[in-house]
Amino acid sequence: MFSAISLRVTLAEKITTSSFHAATTSISVWGDYLQVAKNGFKLAHGHSKDGHPELKQFLCGMIVNQEGIPLSCDIVSGNMSDKKWNEETLREIDGMIKGYGNIPYIADSALITKNNLNLIADKKLSFISRSPSTFSITEDLKERAWDINRLYWVCRTRIKNL
Repeated sequence: MFSAISLRVTLAEKITTSSFHAATTSISVWGDYLQVAKNGFKLAHGHSKDGHPELKQFLCGMIVNQEGIPLSCDIVSGNMSDKKWNEETLREIDGMIKGYGNIPYIADSALITKNNLNLIADKKLSFISRSPSTFSITEDLKERAWDINRLYWVCRTRIKNL
């Protein structure tokens, strides 16, 4: 619902959108809560981004444009990983793409998984991200960038090599 309203408003008001910036944050909660959601939503222990791993949490995932104007917002279970959130967002992004065109999807290294890269390729999306630290090439690229004192770009990576 939020995404549909946001799309209509940004198009009606002619708000320029040249990129999608995707990110999540965890929101911790205190106290006891009934788990009654039928859609699978649950407060759960997960990777706490606010330093409270002892507390249950939920996750807020958002896509904003280059100026920080919200375009999409999801509230999901607290144990959903950023990798899975990106995957689900990419699966459902078709409605946004129709309204804005093929603009870059920008996200942190949690975007870079085999499933997500396959979705990006299937949908012919462009993206900007950072190589995950779990990839052996990442440290080498960072060292090379520091050595030459500038950002080093890798333009293409073959998905089957992941």
